[in-house]
Amino acid sequence: MLNYSAYLLKHDVYSSIGEMDYDEIKMLLPDLVIIDYWLNVWGGDICSKIKSNPATNSTPVIMLSSCQEIKKISKENCANAYLTLPLNAFDLDNAINRFV
Repeated sequence: MLNYSAYLLKHDVYSSIGEMDYDEIKMLLPDLVIIDYWLNVWGGDICSKIKSNPATNSTPVIMLSSCQEIKKISKENCANAYLTLPLNAFDLDNAINRFV
């Protein structure tokens, strides 16, 4: 679904199954990061690193999770937005459009 939304909006997509590496994000400097809170390395940790580094802190981050506390978690980790899982395509498109 993420790849399809990016295709419709004509954006390149970087995706990672399993661990997402902060160094890769820092090197690629994407227009937007969409990250699942429950990654092998906590998505919240990666989000915090993105937002605390001057080189990447302007990169918008949308955090995903089925966790009931995602609103609080995303705020604590300085995410720009959050979406609950399972994803709704309409909500995903709206969130992406807010930032790109």
